[in-house]
Amino acid sequence: MNQAQAFESIQIKPGQTFLSTHLGKETVILNLEDGIYYGLNEMGSWIWRALESSRTHSLKMDDLRDQVLSEFEVQAKQCESDLRAWALDLKAHGFLITE
Repeated sequence: MNQAQAFESIQIKPGQTFLSTHLGKETVILNLEDGIYYGLNEMGSWIWRALESSRTHSLKMDDLRDQVLSEFEVQAKQCESDLRAWALDLKAHGFLITE
């Protein structure tokens, strides 16, 4: 995944070498390979749970965007921008795999 890739064509799923735990409305993810941990806010945690529930297959970014829009009060353009940034960041830390 890169900044220029069409949003609707991106598919993501959790990586393989991590542990995660939910703390209220937030989530903490630990990369087992390098020991880096990452904290997710309420929206990031909600998205992470959606990804965890479909671990056997990837989710399309536009489907995730639509789910977030139905759950949270956010503008579509802002949601897409934030979701792309979130996924790029988690991919850079080894928590996501893109297809």
